[in-house]
Amino acid sequence: VSYEDFKAGGGVEYSKDTDVGVNMSFWDNLNSTKANQMRVDAADALFKKKYPDMPSETELPPPPCDFDLKKFFPDGTPTEENPAVDRLNRIRSGKQ
Repeated sequence: VSYEDFKAGGGVEYSKDTDVGVNMSFWDNLNSTKANQMRVDAADALFKKKYPDMPSETELPPPPCDFDLKKFFPDGTPTEENPAVDRLNRIRSGKQ
């Protein structure tokens, strides 16, 4: 399916309002550590399949971190969760 067909069929990769996609689940739970690890594992498996002789993510040393917390969050780190999390959990449990 092309991206154009996906979109024409009502597909949405990810909605920040609901924290899920439509006709796609890859980006669901965007801020979930477990879901993020599953995405990294999926990408690593695809890389291994396409480039079997190259080292995988788990075989490489960690890259140096140059993240500047104060530059990225000049007003301090956020303390609020995505408000859609509660709604999503209700939808998933069938308690809309």
